[in-house]
Amino acid sequence: ISYLAVAHLWDGVTTRTPSSVYRWNPEGSRLLENGKRLVGTGFEWHQDLVDTMAASDVNFYSFINTSGLLVVANSQSTADIGNGGGSVGIFELNATSNRFEKIQSLESVGAADVEPFSISGEGEFLAIAHRQSGSFVLPPAEKHRDDPIWEAETSIYDQDSVIWKWDASERQFSIYQRLGANISTVSETGGSIIDRLRGVTGFKAF
Repeated sequence: ISYLAVAHLWDGVTTRTPSSVYRWNPEGSRLLENGKRLVGTGFEWHQDLVDTMAASDVNFYSFINTSGLLVVANSQSTADIGNGGGSVGIFELNATSNRFEKIQSLESVGAADVEPFSISGEGEFLAIAHRQSGSFVLPPAEKHRDDPIWEAETSIYDQDSVIWKWDASERQFSIYQRLGANISTVSETGGSIIDRLRGVTGFKAF
């Protein structure tokens, strides 16, 4: 069985739209534009993921003592209208029902990216990039990025990113480290320094 998870940020009208999982259907065949015919009719809608909205990223990782966890970064919560709030939903496939069920919700504000990884001898982790809790209105197009207004906008990047560690016996994540306490972020123009590591939009472990 193969699945395709889709992080759904906006449906053209609202961000209050759930993320979804599609399932590969191996039956039948599909005719391609080049005239070739391949086995399988393709991906079909399988389910919407509960308590997901304004999703900015999705990832899957085979954590110890699980059938594999689907991780969804929700940049907003159901109580929010703009940026801010949110959560990271942890889902596991129920082998009986073949549906993904939520097993944990991690606190988050403006989650932009989720990156699972493992370190030999240390364990398994999940890095969550937090961008901001608020929103801002872009300046007019004629404003140059060197204009002081752009420096002022850096104040919206106010969230620390977090590393969570997987506890295989409890089958739960717990906070391992908050990133940025001793790191500063330089603004795009280089004209100001933002205290702590802020405005993070992604992680890649390697």
